[in-house]
Amino acid sequence: MSGYTSLITPCFKYLIKKLPSRELIMEKRLYISRELIDNFKLLFPNTLPKTRSTTPEQIAFLQGQQSVIDRMEFLFDDETNEN
Repeated sequence: MSGYTSLITPCFKYLIKKLPSRELIMEKRLYISRELIDNFKLLFPNTLPKTRSTTPEQIAFLQGQQSVIDRMEFLFDDETNEN
């Protein structure tokens, strides 16, 4: 788990610096493809950890990953239903 955290944390820090304000994000339409969602599902599978030493914080982190994927899927479905 710490390997994921050490890899992802610098990426998030970079993205946060580059993100526009919330108002600008809400005005823009983001492009989310089925391929992107499928790749995230492969990278971050929705499975329970196999080790008993998994901490509640690690479980919360994994749940957060799934929440992001679920939200992306919702946005994709919403966008494809509009067209």
